Amino acid sequence: MDLKINFEWNLPITLKHRKKWIVASCEALDVHSQGDTEKQAMENLSEAISIFTESCILRGTMPGVLQQLEWII
Repeated sequence: MDLKINFEWNLPITLKHRKKWIVASCEALDVHSQGDTEKQAMENLSEAISIFTESCILRGTMPGVLQQLEWII
């Protein structure tokens, strides 16, 4: 049996132009990605945050990771 849980994050995101790339960053989670366009960079960052979150949950490390990032739990 699988349990699927959906939730939303309201996270600050920055976009920076670096030569031929657009770098999208979520400093709150220390997750970054890039793309050829702002839209692609944001889509790639969204996927990276999803993978990061899923990985932390599956390994049971989310509380420790968030504490390391100085989140208040």
